[in-house]
Amino acid sequence: MSSPDRQLGVDLFNATWRLIESREDDDLMVHTAHASAYHWAVAPECKPENRARGEWLVSRVYTLVGRPEAALDHAERCLQWCTEHGLADWDLAYAHEARGPSGMHLNIVHCDVSPSNLFISRLGEIKLGDFGIAKVRSMGGDSGETLWGKLAYHAPEQLDRGPLTPRVDLWGSALVLYEILGNQRTFTASNTEQLQHAVRHGQIQPVEELRKDLPSGLAHVLRRALNRDPDKRYQTAAEFSDALKPFHDEMVGEALGIASVVRGLFKQ
Repeated sequence: MSSPDRQLGVDLFNATWRLIESREDDDLMVHTAHASAYHWAVAPECKPENRARGEWLVSRVYTLVGRPEAALDHAERCLQWCTEHGLADWDLAYAHEARGPSGMHLNIVHCDVSPSNLFISRLGEIKLGDFGIAKVRSMGGDSGETLWGKLAYHAPEQLDRGPLTPRVDLWGSALVLYEILGNQRTFTASNTEQLQHAVRHGQIQPVEELRKDLPSGLAHVLRRALNRDPDKRYQTAAEFSDALKPFHDEMVGEALGIASVVRGLFKQ
């Protein structure tokens, strides 16, 4: 059973979204967003991702009411929660959506979503680490010529020095999922040139051929996520997350289930 604070956090979060859509009372919208963030913060069930989502929501409403300094402050708090706690998947959507004082997107793209940057804590938390590339780009350290990140996890448009959009991160996420399910690398090659060719043009073995026991429909989600045409992939982390939700098993996919596996692997 949810605690009263958690329930209030959820209800006020949804109420804020209704006010964002209707814009019937901007003052109430701001106060409701702050109240949601507060009740989530004090709820016993609160996790880092809940804090990040609360800061993101407050940043968004301040952007809508034309208060850029407050919007930037809370956007930076959101990014700090994502960076310090390695938030990935759905919470990558919040980093992708972060806005600056002018109301423009901050265009935060991790650029190196790959197995070595994913971590699992003993509490079962899955963390995305090393936002260093995103930080370098945000500080103007990217001339557009550098291939950031690990080549095997580059999106095809990334190899072609195309715009670095959130879809680059989603491609990397899909590759990691493919390798978890199929227990093999998506692309292999003996040198850099061959690897770039494989990423751009190589055949991706259908994951259902590697795993006959996959739930119906999961292979279709993965095929779309690994479409080389970025316009045909999932366009946002939230959209990709929603497509995967029907395949989520709460018995093993929640923090407690993951933590039990981790503790079993590292028994002393």
